[in-house]
Amino acid sequence: MSIFLTVLFNFFITQSNNETLDKMNEQFKLRKAKFLGEVEGSWHLVEDVLNGDLIKMSLPRRFRNNSLEPKPGDDVYVMVSPYELDKGRYFSPKHDFRTDYYNDLMNQKDIIDKLT
Repeated sequence: MSIFLTVLFNFFITQSNNETLDKMNEQFKLRKAKFLGEVEGSWHLVEDVLNGDLIKMSLPRRFRNNSLEPKPGDDVYVMVSPYELDKGRYFSPKHDFRTDYYNDLMNQKDIIDKLT
């Protein structure tokens, strides 16, 4: 009986570790959204163009300080974590080109632009 429980326990531990590693390998997802306006502080509200989800987006300080803030109705791109789909970060191809996952995000941007 104890051998069976040991094998079963090891199976579940291995299974959960594989799922955790799969989650860690997931990259940010890019979403195209309509800018709605400021919610609080540095958080802004955007609406996903494809499915209508509302996303709280953070805007980098350099955009707020230099008056580069988008206006309501503008199309923006938001990087969303696979863990929290209701919060994201503003994505600008001109400014975020140094990120490790830039090529993946640009491929996602091309696909989204073809769909909309």
